[in-house]
Amino acid sequence: MARSFVGTLITIILGLIAGVVIGGILGAVFEFILYYIVRVVLDWLAGVIGPWIFTLLVGLYVGGIVGGVVGALIGLTVHRSGWSMTEPARLWAAFRASFFGVLGGIAAWIALNSYGITFGGTLQIVTAAHVGAAVGAVAGLVVGLVAASAKLRAVFSGVSAAVGAAILGVYFLPHLAYSISVIAGVIVGLLIGISSAYNAVAHTR
Repeated sequence: MARSFVGTLITIILGLIAGVVIGGILGAVFEFILYYIVRVVLDWLAGVIGPWIFTLLVGLYVGGIVGGVVGALIGLTVHRSGWSMTEPARLWAAFRASFFGVLGGIAAWIALNSYGITFGGTLQIVTAAHVGAAVGAVAGLVVGLVAASAKLRAVFSGVSAAVGAAILGVYFLPHLAYSISVIAGVIVGLLIGISSAYNAVAHTR
């Protein structure tokens, strides 16, 4: 029992440390890449076809996160054994497909509304690294606590999903508003998120 507790504690600590390091690096990398995608590609598209491209993308973002949760629940409901710990891989697949996107979305919302963090230049890489490290710490801790074994691969998968969702959210959530393009994006995002999460659960054994 003591060995099990110590082993779990070590796994959690390692997940936390790995999450901070990986999250900080990924936060900086994602912000650097997204800055050029948003400022070069999307700004050009907005000038050609209109600014609705940003509201469509924020709809896709929100719909994808919600769809991930719905798809994971549907997958576990259809494959009922997934609720049982006799199939931890399927349960972990459902958790991974839903939790980390939600975590990143919540982190982005907090960063925007509580701290006023926005990304608009390469100098924001340091800020993005801090956001990534904070999100990665939570994601790594959760992986260490929940996953059957906090292998680096599992930590990287969870942290990258959460940090990616957080950085994307900081870029796109400011465009969230009631409009036809947002609704269209949400619908498409829901379909994509549900399909992706369901398949992740259904095809995991």
